[in-house]
Amino acid sequence: TSLAWPVQSRAMEPSALCVGQASVELVGAVPRYPVNPGGSHEVSAFTFQGGGAAANAAVTLARLGARAAFAGARSDDFLGEFAAAGLEEAGVGLAHLKVRAGGAVPAAFIVLEREHRRRTVFFTRGDLAGLAPGEVPPDALDGVGLLLVDGAYPEAQLELSRAARARGVKVLLAAHEMTDGMEPLADACDAIIASEGFARELSPTVPGALTAMISRGASCSV
Repeated sequence: TSLAWPVQSRAMEPSALCVGQASVELVGAVPRYPVNPGGSHEVSAFTFQGGGAAANAAVTLARLGARAAFAGARSDDFLGEFAAAGLEEAGVGLAHLKVRAGGAVPAAFIVLEREHRRRTVFFTRGDLAGLAPGEVPPDALDGVGLLLVDGAYPEAQLELSRAARARGVKVLLAAHEMTDGMEPLADACDAIIASEGFARELSPTVPGALTAMISRGASCSV
């Protein structure tokens, strides 16, 4: 099965709908980590940025020239506004980004260690109400060539994935971990890009994990 991005003509730009989580990340670089407990330690570089697999994918696609839209949920506070602003600045469409009153967006503090080129992530999943089935209507897929889902809202994403495949739209799963609802979602996708953690839950070996993903019906797995 070909995974070529379907477009109706060469003059049309490719388009994608990315559905999932938008988060905020505080990233700091240090010479080495871990450090001795207590005291203060200066970082050599620092940034405050948006994150989340689906949100990052939407920004990347937009910067590459694709017409990208993002569907998900954000809080109505400064952090939620910051996450949305980064997407909007990159040219990502936000018609299906839901604003929740109260709650907190997922957030992470990431330590980058220069000496061994490693990263350590401290995170919270936040407490926002996730996307429910039907919150992103099927017509959000109009004109879309690719649907990307990240497993953050498996029931809503499964509904959209099935609607996408019925329309001939390719579905890509960015799989981070094997949470509840991920198995049927993986079965509804054309391609899976898996984290090391997700792959290890399928098989202790890379070939075994790739085979397991292909056996679920995906025509491509990474």
